[in-house]
Amino acid sequence: MPTRFKTGYGGKLKKVGFLHADDVYASADVLAHVAEAFADPAVCAVYGDLQYVRQDDLSQVVRH
Repeated sequence: MPTRFKTGYGGKLKKVGFLHADDVYASADVLAHVAEAFADPAVCAVYGDLQYVRQDDLSQVVRH
């Protein structure tokens, strides 16, 4: 099941993100980049590209 997070106030859902159990972010600053994008009030959605990597070596990209 995907990880879901929400921000905002009063229980209103403002942002939803998904990171599945065997997924990893490409770097430690990914969420900072997402937050920076959402700081612009004109932005209503952001997305990222996928890279499939070897399970035993995350630096080896198998497919984009």
